[in-house]
Order: sequence, then C-alpha cells, then structure tokens
Amino acid sequence: MDFERVGRAQDILLAHRVVHSSAPEGRRLRETDAECAGILRSLRDDEVEALVDLLKGQGWDLREYNDTMTGVPRGGRVWILVRRPDAPGRSLLTMEPAWRRIALRADEPRATTIYWFTFLWMIALSFMYERIGRPVSAESEYVSAVFDRDELEERVAERIEALRLAGAGNGATRLPIADALLEGSARETSRRDIQRRVGLFLEVMKDAQMLEKVRDDGADRWRQTLLCAVQVNELYSSELIHLVPDDETIAEMDRVLAAERDGADGAREEVADGSD
Repeated sequence: MDFERVGRAQDILLAHRVVHSSAPEGRRLRETDAECAGILRSLRDDEVEALVDLLKGQGWDLREYNDTMTGVPRGGRVWILVRRPDAPGRSLLTMEPAWRRIALRADEPRATTIYWFTFLWMIALSFMYERIGRPVSAESEYVSAVFDRDELEERVAERIEALRLAGAGNGATRLPIADALLEGSARETSRRDIQRRVGLFLEVMKDAQMLEKVRDDGADRWRQTLLCAVQVNELYSSELIHLVPDDETIAEMDRVLAAERDGADGAREEVADGSD
C-alpha cells in the first residue's frame, strides 16, 4: 500500500472538502484538485478502503459523484467530504474566523456577531429551500437554489424593520436576539450596515464552499454548492445545529448580552444619581 499517496489525498480532501477532476463552469481547476483527482482515480481498492476508514475516524464520509449529478462537467467526477451526524469534535464550519470576518466593528460584541451570522444563514436557507418548495433531500436541485444579493439585503431589511416596528428591542418586550440585530439603544441598524454585513457573510460562505457566485450578465447572483446541499441533507434530520451555533455558544451569547445590559443599566443609574 502506498501510504504516501493515501496520505496526500487525505490532506487535500481535508483542506478543501471538495475535489473536482474537471473544472466546474466558470471556474478554473486548482492544481491540488488535479493532483488529488489523479491519486483518487489510481488508488487500488484496498487503498480506497484505507482512505475511507481514515476519514471516517475523523468524522467524515467520502462521497463521489459523476456527471449524472447536475452541474458536474461531462466525463468529470467530484469527491466531497461530508461531516457525519455522529461526528465528535469540531462543527461543520470553523466559526471563530467567520465571527471575526462579519463583525462591522472591532469592538462589536461576539454575541451580536453570532446572532447576525445565524440570522443571515437562516434567510439564505429559506431562499434555497422554502421559497422554491424544495425538500432537503433534493440535492441535485442545488443549481436552482439561486438568489440575488439585492434580494437578500431587502429581505434582511424587511425583517429588521418588522422587529423595530414590533418594539422587540425595547422595554418589557425586549428580546436578546432582536436587541442585538437592532443594535440596542446605542445606534440603529442602517441600510448601509445591512449591505456591509451581507457582503461579508457572502464572502465567508464562499470561502467555506457553502455558496458560490453565479456568472450571469453582471448580476450579483449566488447559489448553493453541491457540498452545501449534500451536507444540509446529511445533517438536517439529525442535527441542523451543525450549521448554526451549538447550545454552549447560544448560552455564551446570552451571557454576553446580559452583562452588556447590566453594565449599561448601571451606567444610566450613575448618571441619574449624579443629576440629583
């Protein structure tokens, strides 16, 4: 058994999650894709079994698709690493870099950033499934899961305005998530904030290979990737939480927001005492 070749294939798969043997439409083939595809096609059965077992031990299943899958070039193949529902350890996305990249300010509370990311991801998922009446099992329909950046921004703005009009971030009805999305009482979420946040989110999801930009007459159009479609189907019935913050992270958000509110209330009381 050639452990060096098996190890090299494993390394590339873990680094990229998706390997193409032929360039997808509108994109160039990475050198590492060509290298890994060549290795995977040349592995003996026992070497393939060894690679699959190694990946499975790290919480991944290796899936292979040929050109019968929509979007795969004729004669091409695609290999995808899918996170197993029972996998221990890290979640689907390495979230810490994502939190940092979609924050609008260096001092933005971590909980606010996480709420925004989750809010945007849930709206994007609604475009890819609910809007077109698509079940999560329809993986091959990922090429139809298309939306424009403008409509994502518009939907976000509509939801933010609905929260504001409902008073969800104020007074007795104040809710932690709404309070974060509405920026509390410090400042209002502007249309420019939404545009910037959506732009950062789309870039993060592109780098994570969950979304890809569609080449279409200059429009800023996006769609789901095959990797995303397969992963959502794999995890949906067991734990969609792999796509959103886990219970510990949500608890952390609530603690951070509570501490911020307590600090702000204390500051207001001091000001009130001084005015007497």
